[in-house]
Parts: sequence; C-alpha cells; structure tokens
Amino acid sequence: MTSLWLSFGAGTDLAGLRASARTHLDGHLGGGHLDEALTVITALVDHAGGEGELIVSRRDNNLLIELVTRTVVDGSPPIPPTPCWTHGAYSTGARGVIWAELEISRGPGPRLASSSFFRYACPRPG
Repeated sequence: MTSLWLSFGAGTDLAGLRASARTHLDGHLGGGHLDEALTVITALVDHAGGEGELIVSRRDNNLLIELVTRTVVDGSPPIPPTPCWTHGAYSTGARGVIWAELEISRGPGPRLASSSFFRYACPRPG
C-alpha cells in the first residue's frame, strides 16, 4: 500500500477527507475495520483542530494513521473504537503528532482483513 498524505486546515471538509481515505484504504481492510479507520481519522482530525497533515500508511503488518499538527496537541488523544488499536501522541518541537495503529496481518505472508485473526482477536464492530 502506498501512503496517503493530505493537508487539512480549520474548517476542513471531513466528508471529503473521509472519502479520500476510504478510496485509499478500499481493498486493504475489511468493511468493519475500514469504518473503524475512518472513525479514527475523523476523531484525530477533530482532536487536532487547526492545520496539519494526515498520513495513512502501512508499516510492516500495521495500518498507521498519523496527524502532524502545526502546534503541540494538549491532552490525551481520542481512544480508538476497539481495543485492537494502539494509540498515542508526542511532540516534535513546535509541532505535535497524534497516531493510531491497527495490526492488519500476522505471521508469514500477507493476510486479508477477513483472516481468522480478525474474526477472533478483533471482531468487527457490532
């Protein structure tokens, strides 16, 4: 998967941002986890406020969603919709980064989002 990198500003059209992310992620995640990823993206952009960059990429066997903000983000990042996600925040000088990550495959070779890992360890949202 190639990385998606989008700039956003105050008053960004979240529906357009979600549509771009959906197009980018389509085929890489099962439906339930795609919806979760879009929910996480929206929550991170809402939390960041102001201006910044959204980066969606694959790192090893994980989907990584990062927001690089123009200012240091106060408070804890929003909690992802299921415990299958890890998340955090850190400062990089005058900027901040908030992130969330979801494991999308395990073991040797690629797996689809419908693999047994997702059926049992990370069930689709109900």
